[in-house]
Amino acid sequence: MYKLIIALTLVTLVFIACKKKTEISTTPVIEFKGVNKYQIKEYSDSLQITISYTDSDGDIGENDPNKKNIFLTDTRTNTVLEYRVKEIVPNKQTVSITGTINVVIDKIYINSTTASTEAVSYKVQLIDRAGNKSNEVQTGVITLTK
Repeated sequence: MYKLIIALTLVTLVFIACKKKTEISTTPVIEFKGVNKYQIKEYSDSLQITISYTDSDGDIGENDPNKKNIFLTDTRTNTVLEYRVKEIVPNKQTVSITGTINVVIDKIYINSTTASTEAVSYKVQLIDRAGNKSNEVQTGVITLTK
């Protein structure tokens, strides 16, 4: 009986040791963290949007200034603002990374010619160098004032 218990214990330990580790996806995953203000004066205040990211192969960012990789969609007009995040991991290394990104939008304006305030929010998506699109996150409602 004692030998059976030892054998079962060893078999159980082998199965536990062989269990696959949970891997982080090579597709970037982002999370909305916040904005610097929820009330913005048009044309004079800047809006800073902060997101966090996780990517298992570290291919977030781009050194070519002509390639854009983070996109913000204005929910009022569906206008897409394109930005570039610089390459985070140098020399094409493959490492798991996490961190935060701040994107600043300058000179936001009210679309209506008659309104003195307007509500806006932004959808954010990140694309890595392999072309993998992250999930999409959205800011809360930001109030623009004249």
